[in-house]
Amino acid sequence: MTGISDALRRARKIRNRNDAAKAREEYDTDEFNELFSYKKRGKKYVMKREQDIARFYRKVRDNQAYWDEDGERASEDEIEID
Repeated sequence: MTGISDALRRARKIRNRNDAAKAREEYDTDEFNELFSYKKRGKKYVMKREQDIARFYRKVRDNQAYWDEDGERASEDEIEID
């Protein structure tokens, strides 16, 4: 069971890494910083974690993975998209 779990975790990590790289390639720096940002306590931050960037990129592309559940809270605290 542990082997299966580890294999799935590695697959998710690879997919997240690839999707985050696609997002960075697709958008120039200003577009990326605007689209992949969130507000926390009134201050704006750009997403840094690959999994957060990948999850949002897949959501924008309407190509969510099975682990991107709608009810799941993103790991960045209270993402608020402008």
